[in-house]
Amino acid sequence: MKDFRGNRMLSSCAVTLTASGALLLLLISAPGYLTQRGFPLDDAWIHAAYGRSLARSGILGFNDGEPATGETSPLWAGVVALPHLLTEDTPKVVVSIKIIGFVMHVATAVLMLLAFTNSTNERWFSAVGAASVAASPDLVAAAMSGMEVPLATLCLATLLWGLQQGRNGVVAFCAFVAPLIRPELVIVVLGLSLLGPGRGARWQSVVSGASGLCVGLAGLCALNWWVSGRPLPATFYAKVTSFPLLASQYTGFTALLDQFPVVGSQWLLALCLGVIVWRTARGRDRLRLPAATFVAGLLFCA
Repeated sequence: MKDFRGNRMLSSCAVTLTASGALLLLLISAPGYLTQRGFPLDDAWIHAAYGRSLARSGILGFNDGEPATGETSPLWAGVVALPHLLTEDTPKVVVSIKIIGFVMHVATAVLMLLAFTNSTNERWFSAVGAASVAASPDLVAAAMSGMEVPLATLCLATLLWGLQQGRNGVVAFCAFVAPLIRPELVIVVLGLSLLGPGRGARWQSVVSGASGLCVGLAGLCALNWWVSGRPLPATFYAKVTSFPLLASQYTGFTALLDQFPVVGSQWLLALCLGVIVWRTARGRDRLRLPAATFVAGLLFCA
């Protein structure tokens, strides 16, 4: 057991070094990105404005002291508010948010390692997978974009660890904060809670996940209702008006998944679901969580 823990610590250090190497490559390929450039997306500046308002007035709004429901990630606005509490210098705030995002990215990769390492025999497979997460160019760039991506990935990695360890309290907490980070995470939380755990712990995880989601969604809806008289963020109504909700779901499964660089993703989705059912029927639950993670990811994308 002591050797296993030591190897796990060594693997965690290796994953952290891999993420640091990816950051170095980013800074070499894009000099000045960390300290001299702003955020690449308009939405990131919107998050920053909501965070500034929260820091200055204690109110979630685009303008100081004026509550609004345009923020789809209230918890990320809370994170973004922290640098604003320490300084009003915009370049320093931007750099701080980028650093916070990267630290969350590293924590995500390490938690992925811990979530999928059950024994010494699995250490190398888990380490390679976690290192792939740590070195992913898309995730590294997203972590430093000012968007809520690193907080979302950290939440889901913590959820995976909680499911693997049978920590229902952790599952409930992650489910609670998920809709406050990004509403679409509800799909992933439900998918993982239902499909991931083994037979003995499945219903406990479903109850924990569903309970956390209900409380989190209720709190989010109550906040929006208090501000605008509508239960959902203002951006939701604008997007549904331009593209009906059910039509977008149909398009996601029939058109979007076909664009993934893997064989017919609808068939791959069905295959993974079949593997989950088959492995469970044979009493082998070890592969359920990795398979459920892939399925939940495809459902989220669709």
